[in-house]
Amino acid sequence: MATLISAQDLHRKLEQGALTLLDVRSPGEFARAHVPQAINAPLTSLDPAALEQLGTVNRKKTLYLMCQTQGRSGMAATHFEKAGFRKVVIVAGGMAGWKAAGLAINTAPGAATTQSTRYIAIAIALAAGLTLAWLI
Repeated sequence: MATLISAQDLHRKLEQGALTLLDVRSPGEFARAHVPQAINAPLTSLDPAALEQLGTVNRKKTLYLMCQTQGRSGMAATHFEKAGFRKVVIVAGGMAGWKAAGLAINTAPGAATTQSTRYIAIAIALAAGLTLAWLI
């Protein structure tokens, strides 16, 4: 059965050296924000045997899984355990927990945050209002 690790403990392990961290979110979610060392392996197409053949994962080493909030990583853990992986660890809280801990993430160039999107929407509304006022 998979165990849990906190975002902070995983971060410490990542700083100590190489490990395998799979992010099982969709490619779009992964592109918007992900842990720098993570490898994207979407749950919707997860194939533990294929990942092992490619050398992406090794059943003899600890495998760390994360998603957005921990739900999909739990399902992915079941897939890996059924395929014979015994050292499966889920990141508690997923990407949301990682962000809440204030840990580093990679983001897509130009990826808008919720806050910047809000500012853009306000600016557009103000511009539209000023344009309408000028026309009247």
